[in-house]
Amino acid sequence: MFNLSTILFALWCIGCVSKSFIMDRKLKKLITAQQKYEGVISQVQEEIKNKIEFDDFFIQYQPSDGFVLVYGGWENRSLATCLSIIKDEGRLTLEEYLSIN
Repeated sequence: MFNLSTILFALWCIGCVSKSFIMDRKLKKLITAQQKYEGVISQVQEEIKNKIEFDDFFIQYQPSDGFVLVYGGWENRSLATCLSIIKDEGRLTLEEYLSIN
């Protein structure tokens, strides 16, 4: 009925489809994770924007430093430190931001 090469070819095709399906699922998971990450970052930025006395800032993740608050496109400081100052002082001034080591 079926020769060995036909059966092996069919099994190979099933394996390819299965691997493709697994990769598609992983890609969807990555996209979902990225959307959640971006959503949380946006929420935090929105929540603190009225407590930061300078406008040109955004939050970013850097592998070497973790989450940072970036000002002016190049100055960055630890987000945890910035949030700690906001928690203690109720606001973060540019002077305080620039004094963070």
